[in-house]
Amino acid sequence: SLTWLLILQNFALTLPSYLLFPISRILYNSPFILIIVPLVDILVLLIFIFLFHRVITFLYPVFYTIILIAFSPFDALIKNIIISRARKKIASLANLKIIGIAGSYGKTTVKEIVATIISPKLNTIKTPDSVNTPLGISRLILSDITEKTDLFIVEMCEHYKGDIKELCAIAAPSIAIITGINEAHRERLKSEATAMETIFEIAKYSKPGGTIIINADDALVMNGAARFINSEQKAVYYSASGNPKSAYFANNITFLPDGNGISFTVQEN
Repeated sequence: SLTWLLILQNFALTLPSYLLFPISRILYNSPFILIIVPLVDILVLLIFIFLFHRVITFLYPVFYTIILIAFSPFDALIKNIIISRARKKIASLANLKIIGIAGSYGKTTVKEIVATIISPKLNTIKTPDSVNTPLGISRLILSDITEKTDLFIVEMCEHYKGDIKELCAIAAPSIAIITGINEAHRERLKSEATAMETIFEIAKYSKPGGTIIINADDALVMNGAARFINSEQKAVYYSASGNPKSAYFANNITFLPDGNGISFTVQEN
C-alpha cells in the first residue's frame, strides 16, 4: 500500500543518519548523540505516518535541529559530570604516576616506546589512538584506571590553544615529553608561535617540580624550552644526533621491515 511505501521511503531517507551517527559520536564526543538521531527519526516517522504525506520528510533537518538544541544543555551537563568524576578519581590515586606526551609529531611512537619499555615492570595504562579529548580520556580513566595502576601514559593532542591545558586539568603529568613542533594543525593554530605556546602548555600545567623531557634536535622545541620551562622543573634532553645537551642519544635506529617496531641503541654522550 501507499502507506507502507511511504514508511519504507522514510527509512531509506533516514538510514544514512543511522550509519553516520557513530561517526558523529566520535566527532562530537556526545553521550546524547546516540539518543538524538534515533529519536529524531522516530519522531519524523510518526508524523509521517500520521499525515500520509511525503512532504514532511523534508522537515527532517528542522526536527533534528530543534531536538539537538533542546538536548545540548543536558549534553554539556553530562560531559562536565564525567570529566569532574575523572578529575576526582585521579586526585584520589596518590601513587599514580602520569606521563603526558605532546607535540606536532611523534606522539604515538613515543607513547608506544615508553609503554613497551615500562609495562613489564609497572602496571601501565595508555590512551588508545582514538582517545585524546577531555571526554574520551575521562571515560578511559573511569573505566580502566584503578588503585592497582602504577602509570598512566596520556597522548595529548592540540588543535586549538588551551586544548592541552584542559587535558592537564584532568590528568596533570609529573613527567612531560615534548616530541617536536612543526606546521601540523596550522589551519587551526595559525602559526608556529601559537603551536609552540599550545604544546608547551604541558610544561606550564604539569605538576609542580615535574620533569620535562625535550627533543634537543628540534630547534622550535629548544626555543620553547627556554621560554616556558621554569626553574622548579627539571629539563631532560634526548637526541638522535648526539646533541651535547643530551646525556644519552639513540644510535643505529632501524624501523623493522614489517612495520611492527623499531630498534635502536642507547649510548652515552
